Amino acid sequence: MVNYLVRRWKVLQRYVLGGIVFLSIVLLASCSNSSYTEFSSYNDNDSIKDQLIGEPSREEIVNQLENNAAPTLEGIIGNTFTFIESVSGDQSVSNVYATSELDVQELAELLVHTTNPEEVSDYIDQQQILIYPDHFVFIKDSEVDADVTIIEVATDEFVRNNYSPNFLSTYFTIRL
Repeated sequence: MVNYLVRRWKVLQRYVLGGIVFLSIVLLASCSNSSYTEFSSYNDNDSIKDQLIGEPSREEIVNQLENNAAPTLEGIIGNTFTFIESVSGDQSVSNVYATSELDVQELAELLVHTTNPEEVSDYIDQQQILIYPDHFVFIKDSEVDADVTIIEVATDEFVRNNYSPNFLSTYFTIRL
């Protein structure tokens, strides 16, 4: 009888311990920082410098932006900069590009001049946002590669579903 009770007690301990571990994992996952509350949905943990080998020169980029005949903002940026990755949300998408030829302020100024956004945020913490009728363009310094600028082109729907309004209000009062 004692052996039976000891075995039952050990089984019960395993279930309790397993439950505690499971709940701890759930709690840690729910408390983690979400990339949606940060500046970009792009996970900037890996170096992308190697992907920029063969990138057009600064002069070529400026020329391409000033003379680009692409009918969409995504086309203009996609024809000019190196594609890094696509981030998908609920039936919406954000495409990430990069350059090592222009810094955040230079690129934002060039895009303002060549693409006429509806709104332009202030330059805060090496980051800037441009708003177009159907897209947001997030421009920031890479956190891994000091001389690389990240360009994220996100649809309105992607931004609405994946970004914190508090984050966006830091840059300006926007339409969502």
